[in-house]
Amino acid sequence: MNDITSHDEKAWTGREVAKARRELERDISMALGSTVIAFTRLEFDVAMLLAWQDGGREEEQNSELAAAMYFAARVATLGDLAKRKFGSASSEFERYANWIDEVNGLRKIRNCLVHGRWGFKAMEGTAVNVVGLPAADQMVNDYRPHDLLTFRDNILRASKELHHLTRDIPV
Repeated sequence: MNDITSHDEKAWTGREVAKARRELERDISMALGSTVIAFTRLEFDVAMLLAWQDGGREEEQNSELAAAMYFAARVATLGDLAKRKFGSASSEFERYANWIDEVNGLRKIRNCLVHGRWGFKAMEGTAVNVVGLPAADQMVNDYRPHDLLTFRDNILRASKELHHLTRDIPV
């Protein structure tokens, strides 16, 4: 007999599996959506920081330059500005460098979440994110909704830290 069972060996009906899948997909979608929204806000904040990095004196030119950059380049440019202003051995630059390291890690995860494909293990309550093609190296990660919400919270913390940096030690 081919019963579908969970870890507790409870037999699942087809309807239960379908309902669990719908609920999991809804919960993952909501968590992923709020994560993407948080990251786009962070991206915008970095772009605006670059646009206004000289006190807004060249806001239009700086805005055009920032708009032409992808996010990793914007973050690297922010690091260059901090190094130029504070020096690479300063505690101020170290705060920016630590923030940049954190954000680059978040960016890599975000790229996987957005560019990967998704599947669902309804009876386990996990979604599977697969990055890469089957014939090439693939990266596979399982996520529960709370994992994505924790990731979103890390993005929100990074946004808050950026605001502290720009308030305390502006570039």
